[in-house]
Amino acid sequence: MVDAIVAEAADENSPLHEHFEWDDSSAAIEWRKQQGRILLNAIQIRKVGESEPKVMNVSIKLEDGTRAYQKAEVAVLSESQWDFVVRDTLRYLEGARKRLEDLIAIETDVRRSTVVKARNAVVAAKTAVQEM
Repeated sequence: MVDAIVAEAADENSPLHEHFEWDDSSAAIEWRKQQGRILLNAIQIRKVGESEPKVMNVSIKLEDGTRAYQKAEVAVLSESQWDFVVRDTLRYLEGARKRLEDLIAIETDVRRSTVVKARNAVVAAKTAVQEM
């Protein structure tokens, strides 16, 4: 299937043509970068005594300003990426808190106490992240 797409895109009149790099040296460099990303995503870090690695991907901001996902163990090695992850986590927790507040405002039956507990847990998590 992929071979057919590339074959179709090779025609300069194909609408797919512009989406491919046709300069072989540039394409080789970009492919090596992609191979590096694949290797980076394959890294597994295990603590001594743990049999299974804990895998968690986080959203990071790349140098060009775009966002991507990277393994948390790798992201924490960069101070700027770590700061971005913490800020992003705080934004996420604040959004969760606001959604739970909205649910509390409209909920009137026994589920209200469950939502209040969830909201309190989110507030506690946000406080813990801010204190890091």
